[in-house]
Amino acid sequence: MLLGFIVVTASLLGWYSASQSAAKYKQKFEELAYRSSRLEFSIKSRYLKELAQKDAPESNRVAFSNSNFDGLDFYGASLVALRGFEQASFKDSNFQNSTIKIGQRAFLSIFFDNANLQSAKLEGGEGSFYSASFVNANMTSAILYAPGSSFSNCSFRNANLTDAAIISEDGFISNDISAASFDGTDLSSMSAESLKTCFFGGAPTYSSTTKFPQNFDPKAAGWKLKESSK
Repeated sequence: MLLGFIVVTASLLGWYSASQSAAKYKQKFEELAYRSSRLEFSIKSRYLKELAQKDAPESNRVAFSNSNFDGLDFYGASLVALRGFEQASFKDSNFQNSTIKIGQRAFLSIFFDNANLQSAKLEGGEGSFYSASFVNANMTSAILYAPGSSFSNCSFRNANLTDAAIISEDGFISNDISAASFDGTDLSSMSAESLKTCFFGGAPTYSSTTKFPQNFDPKAAGWKLKESSK
């Protein structure tokens, strides 16, 4: 009886010790995994910012395509490239005061959801910004430019475009502008016909300082005038 009790007790103690060791190693592993992920985040972020500030010809061949860069910090970065930013995700990333100029068709099927694009400048070649997503993005004072039939099938749902400018002579077609804020936004470069193709669930808002294309009546189109805070 006593021997059996000793054996059972020893087994329980061994199991408890093993469990404690397993838990300890699991915790260590999770800590190392977290540190590794943070290190990778830091290296990736630093690398991209350094790349964005290069003037070397090889940087012009870099295309941020089919990649995930969610949550990275590009604050104040400057990138001039021949092509890039295709089918990439930059959700929750910080592009405040950044300048990105892509020479060819760019910003295709790209995600800037919840990103900070305040005072950013994004420029692409003809046909750029196709199926780009700016859902919930802060685009205050941002400038987006692309010639020709650009900015089509994009989503600006709940985006804040206060004092921003979207410059596209023949573009801005069939975009979702549900509940977007166009307070003081410059939309004057596009045609009224293009702007009329845009659709929404919740009405987009505008103010007395919003610049619309000639012959576009926001009230008739179902837009909502933002009440003055004065």
